Amino acid sequence: MAADVNNRPDTLMPACGRGSTPSVGHMAFLRLAFFPGGTAEQWAAVVQAIGDIPPPQGRRAFAAGPVDDGWQVMQLWDSREDLEEFNRAIFSPAIADLRGHGFTQAPVVRDIDTAIAWIGEQQI
Repeated sequence: MAADVNNRPDTLMPACGRGSTPSVGHMAFLRLAFFPGGTAEQWAAVVQAIGDIPPPQGRRAFAAGPVDDGWQVMQLWDSREDLEEFNRAIFSPAIADLRGHGFTQAPVVRDIDTAIAWIGEQQI
């Protein structure tokens, strides 16, 4: 029976964590937004307000889901400027149109200028 390399501890970390040196240069921008008391229904209202759009320029990864006491969103972008442009052009106008049907509290936001970021086997 072949070994399952996907569950070996030495394969769970990107190559730079296994002895090579990470490259220095462009840093990806990570935003974590926690919506206290947020629900799946509120998230659905936000998604509906944004509508069916193509993937935004510069967005590399996105995830959202329920966590203890609210809703968590994770976004990884090429730059803060790409996220700010998306927020200005798409997100903020959509949220303004919700008129109380989306999240009821402002998010707790944590921004990170990453030193290293990986998606699968690709360093960004």
